[in-house]
Amino acid sequence: MDPGPQESFASAVFYDVEPFVLGEPEHCKLCNKPIRPSLRLPPLRYEIEVEGKCVGDILFGPGAGILVSAKFKNEFGSVGLKGISDFRITEIVHLKKGKRIFPPVSEFFQITILRTGRINIIESGLEEPPSCNACLRSQEFKRIRRVVLETNSWGDADIFIPFGTLTTVLTSRKFRDFCVEKEISNAIFIPAEEFSKEFFPWEENSIPQK
Repeated sequence: MDPGPQESFASAVFYDVEPFVLGEPEHCKLCNKPIRPSLRLPPLRYEIEVEGKCVGDILFGPGAGILVSAKFKNEFGSVGLKGISDFRITEIVHLKKGKRIFPPVSEFFQITILRTGRINIIESGLEEPPSCNACLRSQEFKRIRRVVLETNSWGDADIFIPFGTLTTVLTSRKFRDFCVEKEISNAIFIPAEEFSKEFFPWEENSIPQK
């Protein structure tokens, strides 16, 4: 999840520094619809806004983008985890906290997360039904009530975005344990069976509020 200051002491977000250029999004080979948001092309220039007490090791930003610290990159590569295809160096122009602006911080990298695995449409309560059986893309995504994957559809990935969602990131228990052991900050995990997302809360059959 993208935690706020209530969930994480190291909550921070990043924003594009204009001008920036978008590359072509990856498309489904069957329906030709985008299956992930467009990637920014180098140079990758961002500003960071600190919401919590400090900058964490994982930051969330535009286009479902994720930045990670040099610590995260080094630790991830040392333990044999799978699911991140590249680490692209960024330029952090400046860091803001409230009205204060600070000099650039240490290295951050933009990651590309593997697209694999398939949502079980029925078990996950996904609405509306997908219009493409390959990428499971819906014409109008209304809600998902939990995350249940088709058996063994994600291989050995430890972090991935499943087909049936555009931006929802799933991880293995091994990845969660890695973040705990290495003290990776701003990493918040929700059990898949407890995750839900609602885009039409005014409808009668919407997800009950907890």
